[in-house]
Amino acid sequence: MFFIRLGLLNARRNIGRSVLAVFAVSLAAGFMTYSFSLSRGYPHLLRAAARSILGGEIVAYARSFGGAPPEQGAVWQHDFITESPSSDLADFYPELFNRGYLYAQQEKTRFEEADLQAFKEALPGISFVYPRYQMPAYIMGNEYRYVPLRGRDFELDDLQAVHPGSLVKYGDWFNERSNNFNVAVVSYYNKQYPASIFPRRGDRILVRVPRIKMVDGEPIFIESKPRYFTFVVIGVVEVPTRAEAGSRESDSPEAQLCWDFADIQIPLGTWQRIWHTIGGEEYHPEQITLGYNNLSYLEDATLAVQKLF
Repeated sequence: MFFIRLGLLNARRNIGRSVLAVFAVSLAAGFMTYSFSLSRGYPHLLRAAARSILGGEIVAYARSFGGAPPEQGAVWQHDFITESPSSDLADFYPELFNRGYLYAQQEKTRFEEADLQAFKEALPGISFVYPRYQMPAYIMGNEYRYVPLRGRDFELDDLQAVHPGSLVKYGDWFNERSNNFNVAVVSYYNKQYPASIFPRRGDRILVRVPRIKMVDGEPIFIESKPRYFTFVVIGVVEVPTRAEAGSRESDSPEAQLCWDFADIQIPLGTWQRIWHTIGGEEYHPEQITLGYNNLSYLEDATLAVQKLF
């Protein structure tokens, strides 16, 4: 009690200095919490696994969905999305598929090579730009099931702070030799997989891929006369997201929940070969992810991306 009174007495004698000291300590504590939480804690939190599969820290879509106002002379239009063959919009923004979205007539729909270079030049601290290589496909079985066929660049995977190969539960991840083969890595909890809930290494997956007709540089997918490809599963990944507390009444243990994603991931070289086989020309991604080694100012980097595009 004596020390509390002594502290209050000293604080009252020089109230300005006391307030300044409290403010400085609070500022320092806040900055340290901010820095450690992002640059140290974030890679080890529950989303680290999903971050590895996505390919980076910041996800950017070329198409804007009712965000910024249209340019002068542009007109708002409303549209519905039936599928997103080149991005993961269905996973993160399902409401766009239910209610549709507003967009500007002159909007950008895909990133050009100059855009990717602009990211690298304008954003300090960026470690890599990872385009999302994705096309639609259908698993063949009792019924057709839509799945994204996604190309993985093993060189860019090697640059990630947490390598996606660390998520492999059974089997292996891709390497430079994988580009010569029709091999795939799938999710352990992929509900679209026809054989069983839990796929195994060595399983074969037959997929149907629509043909492409290029119209003004935009790929139009045509279901008539599709091409068929068989992939051998070389790896099965498990992507943990969060843990669900058990029940006290039943003394059930804590359950680890995992991300159920339908992507059939294949080597980028194989993906590009299929893309050109079905009629695709130069590929321009709808979605990219940006990788950062230092996550201390990730929010600042996100604002910089918004201003850039």
